[in-house]
Amino acid sequence: MQKKNLIISLIILALAVASGLYIFNKESKIKKANNMQAQGETGDPFANIVFPEGIDEATREVMQKNIDGARAMYAKMPEAWETWIAIGSMRQMFGDYNGALSAYHQSIGLQSNNVLGYRNMAEVYNKNLNDYEKAEVYYKLALENNTIDSEIYVSLALVQQYKLNNPEAAEKTLLSGLTRVTDKRDILLRLIALYKTTNQLDKQTKAEELLKTLEQKDGQVLETIGVQ
Repeated sequence: MQKKNLIISLIILALAVASGLYIFNKESKIKKANNMQAQGETGDPFANIVFPEGIDEATREVMQKNIDGARAMYAKMPEAWETWIAIGSMRQMFGDYNGALSAYHQSIGLQSNNVLGYRNMAEVYNKNLNDYEKAEVYYKLALENNTIDSEIYVSLALVQQYKLNNPEAAEKTLLSGLTRVTDKRDILLRLIALYKTTNQLDKQTKAEELLKTLEQKDGQVLETIGVQ
């Protein structure tokens, strides 16, 4: 009986250690990523907004609406993470990419499992600053907080395949997403394109067959050979 209780105690201890290590590793990755970005914001977040020269009135009106919306949120809820997402989006629209990153970072500081904050930072690094290593870090952090968003898997895989020249990592990302998301179509399409580009015909064929099987449930079969 004592031996059985000892075994149970050891199992419980092992589970506790494993859980602690998982939490520690996740927090370490977040801390490491956050150290890439300046801490906090002070002053008026709307102080240095400058409209681009030569924009038409319709564009200026849209940009002004974004300013007004973000300003209204800031006046009402300055400590809400959603407010800083709005401020970041507004700054990104104005081409102030470092300012956008700072605002998104502020939103993460207010809500650590804030998927939008991580994803939006990844998008800035990917599409605006061409810093693909940091984009990969933040896409991965976004996925840790939302494992079922197929769009994030696809965006991360594209960065890994084409910007970091790592198709193996891209394949791993897509296969991981395939086991988690409900709507698998977008991930399968990207996986097929990856296999086509890397000349992995057997894997491409299997992925196409799986996609056709899924589509047949709705009475439709998509032709996927030639997906770019």
